[in-house]
Amino acid sequence: MNAAVLVDGLVRGGLEQARAELQKYWEAVGEMPGLGTLFSNISGEKAATTPLESIPAYVEAMKKNLSPYDLPLANDNPMRRLLTDLIDFDRLRSQKEIQLTVCATNARTARRRVFTDNDLSVEALLASACLPQLFRAVDIDGEPYWDGALTGNPALGPLLTKRPDGDLIIVRVDPVNRPEAPRSQRDILNRTVEISHNSTFWLELGAIAVVLRFLDEARSPFRRVRFHIIEASPIMERFPMSSKLNNYPPLLEYLFNLGRVLGSRKIERRSVSARRWTYSGCCLGVFGTISECCRLLASPLENRANITRRMSDQAGAECNPNRGRSLLPRGVVDLPHERRKRRAAERAC
Repeated sequence: MNAAVLVDGLVRGGLEQARAELQKYWEAVGEMPGLGTLFSNISGEKAATTPLESIPAYVEAMKKNLSPYDLPLANDNPMRRLLTDLIDFDRLRSQKEIQLTVCATNARTARRRVFTDNDLSVEALLASACLPQLFRAVDIDGEPYWDGALTGNPALGPLLTKRPDGDLIIVRVDPVNRPEAPRSQRDILNRTVEISHNSTFWLELGAIAVVLRFLDEARSPFRRVRFHIIEASPIMERFPMSSKLNNYPPLLEYLFNLGRVLGSRKIERRSVSARRWTYSGCCLGVFGTISECCRLLASPLENRANITRRMSDQAGAECNPNRGRSLLPRGVVDLPHERRKRRAAERAC
């Protein structure tokens, strides 16, 4: 839904329009009746770290253990009207400037379906975000669909096969790590859902890594891809899983501002370059495979510097014609003559 709102805004009026549309979308979400009404007079940051399970009204509602099919059929997804009011789907389907892909999971066959510019609709967006414990499956062409995160979070293959050489910026909204292993039944269930939604992404990256091995042999359907990541793991690891269900307006504003701060900080620290690599992203074909990048991005933040050093040493050894003599010896990683040798080796690679 974010992607569709963003693209529609970009096509309609550029960056400023896209920002305005996203702001309008999330403000409307915050105004909807929902679990956010259980909060009042606290900051967004405080609401983000407050488990809904600590609120008696929420606990009582969960005790009913109702399926979406136990509720009246008239209980339609409230997002439908918001999306149809905000997005011009005819314009979204006809535009050719930006490729947009949306994924949903067939609840009957367990296979994913990727919707592209030509077949995007409000039903496709609703299906892509249809949490099965909260909403009835969305019917599209006679088939029931659930949340796309179950099978593609997001679906990278169909997107990357059609892209030229470029950079892929990953905005991670789920923490990979948690401070402690869950113990209660609900915490265990929440963590299994979180892991399953993350694992689809990591597994697809691993599959793409295999294909990218054939890149230099001109047999790969992919071009070179440089991965970068924007994340707030140390902060979001403190958020309970139930915070995902909370539409308390100050919480949404807090997350909105957090993303903007982190995105701006990322841009300020690093201009996107085809031959650069930092702790939060990697350049494939220069400093490692996707699988190595996955290991780095999934590791705790405090371990990334050591992993970075090892990968840099390995890359220097692989690029060096003498094989085994690293262009980035430990303790001499930033001397001018070493930088010149490293860049020459990168160009050769």
